[in-house]
Amino acid sequence: MDKKQIIEQFKRDYQYRLSDAVLQRYETVVTLFLSYTEKKLSDIHRKDIRDWMGNWLDQGYNPGTVYNNLSGLKTFFKYCVEEDLLDQNPAKDVRFPKMEEKLPRYLTREQLAQLRTLNEGKILDRAIIEVLYTTGIRVVEMVNMKQEDINWNERFIIIPDTKEKKERLVMFTRECAEYLKRHQETTCHTSPYVFVSPVNHPKPYSTDTIRQRFEGYSNQLDFKVTPHLLRHTFAAHLAQKNMPIEHIQQLLGHSSIDTTRIYARLYDQARKEQYDEWR
Repeated sequence: MDKKQIIEQFKRDYQYRLSDAVLQRYETVVTLFLSYTEKKLSDIHRKDIRDWMGNWLDQGYNPGTVYNNLSGLKTFFKYCVEEDLLDQNPAKDVRFPKMEEKLPRYLTREQLAQLRTLNEGKILDRAIIEVLYTTGIRVVEMVNMKQEDINWNERFIIIPDTKEKKERLVMFTRECAEYLKRHQETTCHTSPYVFVSPVNHPKPYSTDTIRQRFEGYSNQLDFKVTPHLLRHTFAAHLAQKNMPIEHIQQLLGHSSIDTTRIYARLYDQARKEQYDEWR
């Protein structure tokens, strides 16, 4: 089996484990690296990988890009060992480059309270805020949410295949259920979608429209708030309640090692803040 065939097999076996974007990136990285080395897979050593990483840095690429490239190589070579295509993984002991990255920002509980107070009495706005905050779903997942996806008795929502290659369940609170039901009662439409634009009835709201609403919130508050910021807030507040990071990642629907790394740091920061508060 030649290199190209191995890459194709890797893509087939990982198509349901990685998002399309991540899989495409990993394919590109592996192809570039194998072209760079011009060696047989069995002849590749960790020095070859280190030299390749250094070449990227010498060309001015930032450590984040090199980090992501190495993630792709590690995943690919681990797969080769698992499939008995290689005896040893040359990327196993190669260290990731050090990088300084900003920790994802999230709202404090006081800021969240201010956001809720700002939208008190606004049923649609509160429904949007509560769904994003209490479920941690992406804004694109929210606008695509359908009535049939909601289980009112058990209070969970089915998030279908969108970014990752499998559906997942997310829970929502009684407060969120209250605003969702009130929203349904005040909007008369036959659309299967939960959040339907009155302008483009019966089409769902666009993600841009939702983001514009949040820009309006930011203009009235002394801090910036976005739909994705509520997703970060969801993760941080669960971490402060001692939920294991693995469970949080499942609720967020993450599979990429890169994203896992970022949210693990967010988790650690939230736990530290909890310690500082009670020490």
